[in-house]
Amino acid sequence: MPSTPQILSWIALFLMPAVSDVAIADEQSHEPNMVGAVVQYGPAYLGSDRSTPSIIPVLSLTKESLFLRTTEGMLETGISKPINDTLSYGAQLAYEDGRTQNGFSNGLKFLSINPSMSYGAFIQYEDNIGPMPVDVIVRYRKDIDTSRGSQIDFRIFAGIYGGEHEKLNLGIFAQRTLADQRAMETYYGLKDRFSHRFGHVSYHPDQGVLNSEVGLWGAYMLCPKTYLVGYAEKIFLGNEASNSPITRSSNINYISFGLAFEF
Repeated sequence: MPSTPQILSWIALFLMPAVSDVAIADEQSHEPNMVGAVVQYGPAYLGSDRSTPSIIPVLSLTKESLFLRTTEGMLETGISKPINDTLSYGAQLAYEDGRTQNGFSNGLKFLSINPSMSYGAFIQYEDNIGPMPVDVIVRYRKDIDTSRGSQIDFRIFAGIYGGEHEKLNLGIFAQRTLADQRAMETYYGLKDRFSHRFGHVSYHPDQGVLNSEVGLWGAYMLCPKTYLVGYAEKIFLGNEASNSPITRSSNINYISFGLAFEF
């Protein structure tokens, strides 16, 4: 399984043509090019009762049909092609998170999961409903390790306050992620041969809802092209994930704050 540095290197190599002239924004893009980072505080993995801080990139880079972004809930790069003024489709390569022993509570020891990558396709709708910008994306992701299965997510974002010339902008978002049996088993299953080793009954979850999330996003202009950004997010695990012996808490909250710079 590739390591995290290898995965990030592959993403960087794939995107070099897209960001080589990042100061030139794509005329068809609905967003400015932005780079930054936030400090995120929340569970070490979805289901952990142990919270940790981590650094998360903030990226929204486009060059013609290529993109590198975190604005749709994950680190991904790919190609987007317009169908009309509001609808587009494309393909993406995305970073898939893992988990480490450090994420477990004292006395709990389960198998770590290495980070990985997924590939897939998406269709996206971007428009304004009156003064409110709306972004809807449906995305299919299949892990490059076929044993880790595939996922489909449905995500919607709506701007609720602000505008192009306002200092403060706020938005709300929601997402639901479905996982096939292999993906659910990867993150929340416990195979028979490991159950006695870890002192738990084996668990084999079925396909279904992996999680649902809702959140509030905000950006405040500190000075031209410099923003204070942040979000608060609440995640609800689906029944199959909630019932896993790996899950110690189904009450999942994340909060993040940082800086982003517009190009």
